[in-house]
Amino acid sequence: MTLAVKLAGMLKAAKSASVEVTEGLDALRAEISDLKAKRNQVESTPVPKQEALKRLDAFLAQLGERAERFFYAQVFTQREDYRPPAILPSNMGEVALGFAAPLLRERVAALISESYGTGDGPSTEAHRQIVTKLDADIFELELAEEALVRNAEAAGIEILRRADADPRAVLASDDSLPSL
Repeated sequence: MTLAVKLAGMLKAAKSASVEVTEGLDALRAEISDLKAKRNQVESTPVPKQEALKRLDAFLAQLGERAERFFYAQVFTQREDYRPPAILPSNMGEVALGFAAPLLRERVAALISESYGTGDGPSTEAHRQIVTKLDADIFELELAEEALVRNAEAAGIEILRRADADPRAVLASDDSLPSL
């Protein structure tokens, strides 16, 4: 066997190994991307409907209180020097919304209920647990990706890291990476 044949065989084996590593890395990166998309979806889930309705009630109560500050009883009960309350044009919207708050509540509450359909958002604790689990799964995959990149580099295969790779994984010690 000539040296050229041996080198050609070695080159073919190196290319095959490079393709395998690249395909494995692509699969790992696709999994990371899928989990990140799922995390983003979970992050955008609404709060439980009752929490949303409590927020609505608190907001509308605040509007009512802000409107009431323009109309207090003493203004109307004074015997002398009576002057109607002075409401600046810039405050008219606030006053109108404050007094319309009870009417708005029914309509906005109905819209909130419609937006939930038959489901409900996860509780704060359940939401936190789901996000924490996804973060742990993503980080585990990021560590596996970094281990694969380092092993490929050690074998002479150059692989670029993702721009959004978790710095904790990229800077992790070799001992903290999973063995491949």
